[in-house]
Amino acid sequence: MRQRTQRVWFPLIGCLLAAGAAVTWPVAGAVASSASDAAKARAINLKTSDLPTPAQWKAGAVGSGLPRPTAAMWQKAVACGLKGNGGHLTVSPDPFGTSGKVSGDVSVDVQSAPFAESIKNQVAYLVSSDVVFVTKASQARADLTAYSNKTTLSCAGQLVLQVLLSAVGLSPTSRTSAKYTVTSSFLPLTRYGDGHGGSHMQFVISTPDTPHAFYIDEFFYAKGRAEVSFSYLSGLKPASSSLENSTIAKVMSRALSIA
Repeated sequence: MRQRTQRVWFPLIGCLLAAGAAVTWPVAGAVASSASDAAKARAINLKTSDLPTPAQWKAGAVGSGLPRPTAAMWQKAVACGLKGNGGHLTVSPDPFGTSGKVSGDVSVDVQSAPFAESIKNQVAYLVSSDVVFVTKASQARADLTAYSNKTTLSCAGQLVLQVLLSAVGLSPTSRTSAKYTVTSSFLPLTRYGDGHGGSHMQFVISTPDTPHAFYIDEFFYAKGRAEVSFSYLSGLKPASSSLENSTIAKVMSRALSIA
């Protein structure tokens, strides 16, 4: 069964790397402080040295990995969140780098490279971070609050599933796509920064074609005007808490001193 799982999920992560490399996102309306904010974001973001046994990890191209949603996907997710929150959901145009749209009160959105660890020459784990600077600390806290309620969790799960299927060339309306389901949960986390100290969402993608699942863990933190997020993708089992805690601790240590 392990070999069957590797055939289904490990190549999928490789496909995400390849598919994401071709994705480009619009950048417009940046504020005057964007150059300084971009430098801070690059300094905060995940680096090879933050990973355990750095030599075992390979950095991909910035922008590869799990692609961001199309404008239509993003609008659908926002509409879902608004409906579930009674029409009241205050988020920036690019909360935690979800949409990739730098405009309005978003100063910059800087992604780290995706770092891949391989098992038997197949990409098994993919880890990355994203740092967004907004123009007001209150907006960063509002985005964190929005990413910490059950309605947003449910809407985000459907968005992640749609993006994942699209990234590997499956139409959301196809019979094959109908076999895939997503289970979304809030999980514990070590708290850092402002507001209530962060949010940890886990999305588990399942299909009858394999007895195992595909795991995506997303962490969200706010510090001042900075929104720091982390993604952990795995095609075999969830990323270990030790990997998550150690990398997040190093990045957030920089965020707390820089942001």
